[in-house]
Amino acid sequence: TITLAQPVAQASSGAFSANSATVTLGSLTTQRNCLVACIGGYHVGTVTSVTSAASPTGWASAAVLDVAGVTCEIWICPGITTAAATVTAQATNIGQIGVTVFELAGVVASSPLDVSAPGGSVPSPTVMSWSSGTSSAYQAGDVLIGLCASSRGTAGYTLTGPSSPWVNETAINTSLSGISSRFLAGYQITT
Repeated sequence: TITLAQPVAQASSGAFSANSATVTLGSLTTQRNCLVACIGGYHVGTVTSVTSAASPTGWASAAVLDVAGVTCEIWICPGITTAAATVTAQATNIGQIGVTVFELAGVVASSPLDVSAPGGSVPSPTVMSWSSGTSSAYQAGDVLIGLCASSRGTAGYTLTGPSSPWVNETAINTSLSGISSRFLAGYQITT
């Protein structure tokens, strides 16, 4: 449970056309904080590992959703032990990868994940739902993190996130071999 007034210490994003993606953080991480990597991809298969100098082996998969070749995964690393400037995600296939990394302060070092509710479908190109279901397991001050990834064969579409009280990071837009992909991560501090 988050107990600090400003639990999101920093967030950084990047887009890559490869099977590996390294995001450079805006500043070094702080010991005992928690890192959360939101990874969206088209034709990347599954994420096989997430690492950082802060905790090369402390990462665990928290949520996985793969629908029609579009992958969304969230990985967490609680209680980081060493300052780090980068986070790297490795996938099984070469494809389009979007990664957003959040550093959270005040998160318990063991078992910080209360609920995982992945959800998704293959919507029409113009309709998309942000709902992954509901949960009553959170408390005021908890941080909810969400990720959406989409892909289609033509350019010229926009992916927008949920409205306030969600805080959306900048959408990541990529294109490779005529396929356009969009990735968006965000968070909400519950009240």
